[in-house]
Amino acid sequence: MSMRTDDLDLISDYLAREMADRCIPGLAVALTDRHRLIWTATFGFSDMSARHPVTPIHRFQIGSISKSFASIALLQLQEQGALSLDDPVTLHLPWFKVRSRYGPITLRHLMSHTAGIVTGTDSSPSAYSEVAGLSELETGSAPGSLFHYSNTGYKVLGLVLEEVTGKVNREVLEEKVIGPIGMDDTEAEITNGNRPSQPVGYTFLHNDRPQRSCPELVPSTWFESNTADGSIISTPADMAAYVRMLLNRGVCGVRRIISRRSFAMLTDQVAKPMDARPGEFYGLGLSTQSVGGRRVIGHTGGMVGFVSEIRADLGAGLGVVVLNNSRIDSSSFAGNVLRIARALRAGKRPPRIPRFDSTRVPRASEYTGTYRCGSKNVKVRASGRTLLLETGTDAVTLEFRGKDRFYANHPEFELFEIKFGRQGGIVEEMLHGPDWYRGPRQLSKTQAEHPETWNAYAGQYRSHNPWTPSFRVILRKGSIFFVDSTGEEVPMSPLEDGSFRLGGDSRSPERISFGRLVHGKATKAVLSGSEWNRVSLP
Repeated sequence: MSMRTDDLDLISDYLAREMADRCIPGLAVALTDRHRLIWTATFGFSDMSARHPVTPIHRFQIGSISKSFASIALLQLQEQGALSLDDPVTLHLPWFKVRSRYGPITLRHLMSHTAGIVTGTDSSPSAYSEVAGLSELETGSAPGSLFHYSNTGYKVLGLVLEEVTGKVNREVLEEKVIGPIGMDDTEAEITNGNRPSQPVGYTFLHNDRPQRSCPELVPSTWFESNTADGSIISTPADMAAYVRMLLNRGVCGVRRIISRRSFAMLTDQVAKPMDARPGEFYGLGLSTQSVGGRRVIGHTGGMVGFVSEIRADLGAGLGVVVLNNSRIDSSSFAGNVLRIARALRAGKRPPRIPRFDSTRVPRASEYTGTYRCGSKNVKVRASGRTLLLETGTDAVTLEFRGKDRFYANHPEFELFEIKFGRQGGIVEEMLHGPDWYRGPRQLSKTQAEHPETWNAYAGQYRSHNPWTPSFRVILRKGSIFFVDSTGEEVPMSPLEDGSFRLGGDSRSPERISFGRLVHGKATKAVLSGSEWNRVSLP
């Protein structure tokens, strides 16, 4: 397949526009078909302060896309008879232990994120340390019954790879996957030695709250990593070679990387994520989705200062790589590039992709009215498809974050998202952190009471963990919520032992407990086995 320069310019224009609208510092993109690299391009800066541009040889941290590399290596070892995906983990790691009333966890369960174990907090750079910590935690569901994404699970798989082969994870992935594909500019570990080849990764200046649509950025914390859940660095061209292998169902040139049977297992519809896109499932290391009757496989990746995605349209024979050196969301880019490329290749008019605009609000008039919380009153009014929040003498435009969710760039509201509650489809209340604002149609005049003991837990907790530097616990309307460093609220359910389950699903393995009370306030919180400490900050 070949594409005209004008066609590629259309894709470049789309990406440059999206980058500017979202304030992404740098981007590297590649487009490939089954036979060759069609196009690669770089945008923006690898170092914003020095104004150094991103180049094709910059190696980005690809994060969780690395999981599919580990899965391919495990599938190869199964083909060779060195292991079976249905082996209990303890067959290869006798010391592996997790509290469970269910049957044994197998390699297959870990590969499909259905082992029932925690996501993991990345509290330690050592896979051994985090995996050993599972012995203090409890599974939430029977293996194979529930998708619950787990980075820790892939750390376990990396240790299995090392135990079976007698080699470190980097050597295994480079010998079995990276080398055979010819990814010469790719390494399976992040070290001080290869740091100069990487662009600077950027994260948010404010790491304890929701972000405005164009957030302020700072260089992210640097750390070394060699675990199987996400330690690969690569260029756009090398990642395009990986995607070509996927488009060819496990074949690279004249060499088969994994068998047809193994490729089918890699991309099978094993489990359905809770936040899945329509027609999306997870296999044994890759997601798979039905799009317009075609099968699209891929994976996203996130590091402290990087976001990445690969998508391979098996029916159309097209694949795309998007590498971003910031925490800013670029999850729509790969799918939209594929849509444009498919249309152009077919000689059709490319689809119109609406410009990103966080101020456009569907059915804005539904939210209008005056909301009251004690002595505080705010007014929400619509101006076309824009919503304005008026507080005192200030008026601020609300940024749309999803159904009934908004962000206000105002000192009184910047720590939490603004949410609207409905009854019978009618907006009746506004929620902001611990505050409950009764709306113009609010029927209930009093909020439910929470247990007095919960007062000890509300507050902000911090650690030096760059992945989750902060979270808050809030009380509202008789309930208790965990609010992560991005502003996402998760309900907490009390358990008999005094701890709380995180999430609305009773099968969630995530737990939080509190301790060391001083002056009636908990000074520490233990989240899924790792410790955070209360701080007296806003």
